[in-house]
Amino acid sequence: MKFEDFQAGHFKPQYQYKSFQPTLINQEWHWEDPRINVLLAEANRTLGELNAMTTIAPNVDQFIHMHVAKEATMSSRIEGTQTEMEEVFLDPKDIAPERRDDQIEVRNYIDALSRTRASNDIGQWCRFFLQAVIETARNGKETLERLFEMKQEHDQLILGLGRRAENGARFLAYIYDNPVCTIAEAAEVLDVSFNTASVLVEDFEKMGLLQEATGFGRNRQFQCRPYLDCFETLTP
Repeated sequence: MKFEDFQAGHFKPQYQYKSFQPTLINQEWHWEDPRINVLLAEANRTLGELNAMTTIAPNVDQFIHMHVAKEATMSSRIEGTQTEMEEVFLDPKDIAPERRDDQIEVRNYIDALSRTRASNDIGQWCRFFLQAVIETARNGKETLERLFEMKQEHDQLILGLGRRAENGARFLAYIYDNPVCTIAEAAEVLDVSFNTASVLVEDFEKMGLLQEATGFGRNRQFQCRPYLDCFETLTP
């Protein structure tokens, strides 16, 4: 079926009302819109670049773990966790600045779906989807590039720990998987005493690899802010 011939569905008379019956879309598609070809080629290119980056990543599973966490956070915005239902219908200028981007993102998602249903424009939905693929792949590639640079810097810092460098490298690998941790967790992972782990965590603080987040004297939590920041600066 051609995109240009697509009908989103039809209204079926029911008892005292009509129900909308959507058209099945699991079929072979064709299109004449050259914009889709351009976007499709760009999506293939950016996905190829991202795939190439993953082949040289020292431990891509660590980065995928963080990307999954980031995507879960982004998905929660679409599902309304940070954008309330009533805010969707407000003018963006009437939304608090810290919530405005979330509201615009949700409205764009709704508008794309509504346009496909109301105007039978499945090509618009395809362009919307391909653009999302391009931006996501581009963000992923840029993030990996930042992570590679950061990892090299961190490895150099670890070498400066002297006799503690071996445990430092193991601890660095751990906080890349668990960027929020405690001294007790460090001691358990490294199989060292609490005091030894405390000294190592203090070293990481001095190097700027960890930052204490609670302000407490006991049961302190530490965040690997440079690592978290690589993901938190992703474009929504």
